Amino acid sequence: MIEEIGEINVTEKIDAFEKEYELKKDFYIKSAKTLKNLVVNLIGQKFEKSNVVYRIKDKTSCIDKIDRKYTKIIQNYSDKNITDLLTDLIGVRIVCMYESEIQQIAELLEPEFEIIDKTDKTKELLENDNAFGYKGLHLDLKLNKIRSDLSEYSAYKDLRFEIQIRTIIQNAWSELDHQIKYKKHIPKELGRRINRLAALFEIADTEFESIDNVSKELQNKANQISSSVAQKSQETSTSECKIVIESQERIKLDIFSFVALLTEFFDDVYKSWAVESLLDDILENDGKYTFTIALQALKDNLPIVKTYVESNRLKPSFLTQVRYAIYLSDQEKFKSLLYSDLKKQLDAWLAIQNSIEE
Repeated sequence: MIEEIGEINVTEKIDAFEKEYELKKDFYIKSAKTLKNLVVNLIGQKFEKSNVVYRIKDKTSCIDKIDRKYTKIIQNYSDKNITDLLTDLIGVRIVCMYESEIQQIAELLEPEFEIIDKTDKTKELLENDNAFGYKGLHLDLKLNKIRSDLSEYSAYKDLRFEIQIRTIIQNAWSELDHQIKYKKHIPKELGRRINRLAALFEIADTEFESIDNVSKELQNKANQISSSVAQKSQETSTSECKIVIESQERIKLDIFSFVALLTEFFDDVYKSWAVESLLDDILENDGKYTFTIALQALKDNLPIVKTYVESNRLKPSFLTQVRYAIYLSDQEKFKSLLYSDLKKQLDAWLAIQNSIEE
């Protein structure tokens, strides 16, 4: 009899939840959008590469979760509201670049909300040296009093929601992992394959961040050298500068030193992915091209390029200006750096300038 009452109670609760869900669905969606926009503003430009999305849990998934986890709670506590049990009914997901950013983002967000619960999936995995799988940070939250007192957020003051923070790799694993139907009570070989795959994803996550860190270190070193060389070249003659640099550093023109060099002359160099393509073109014509030669080429010829651009009212990108300057340093060797029409126009202008000077 008690079991029957319990079953009736759960059924009634689920029926009531379904009606409430449909009635409040638009409100849930609006809430999720508002919270997503709030998160975007809070993490700011520092994590502008992070992707922030929102979602509301669909009704079927909610009921499945209730069946799996909360039936006994509802039976034992008849006054328990199902909506209060579903802490992830409304969710915001932050997909960041690297694992170290997860905690940094959390530290930005946590002071802005009331923290109800915190689940660190990464910590749970790292405590078991034989476990591999989904890693990420889940925060069960409510708006804090300061924010909920604001008129634009007052409608959401009693709302619980979840923020998930994970890397791109962790997100990919989570999405793919959901497609694996069975993960328990399966043949050992299949389980081993799943664990191996999870381990590869974890390695990829750490390696991508490690590569990024090493790249930044190399770029910082190249920037320091570039700044020093640029300063030295202004204080000494070209030949003296070249001797000092070649003897001390033997600076090869790789992508890091090339970017560092360009930042001495232009802004927003890091935002252009075409820099590497330009470097390819330069080295294809002269595989031994060095930092010092490139520096001198830009110093000598960018003023000429500037005059040419201004006199013809052109608006070339900084990369095109660099192509002009390198071409002018050795027109035979670097003739392939420019499209034929650009080269003809520049050559014609140079001919006119030379005739005027004569």
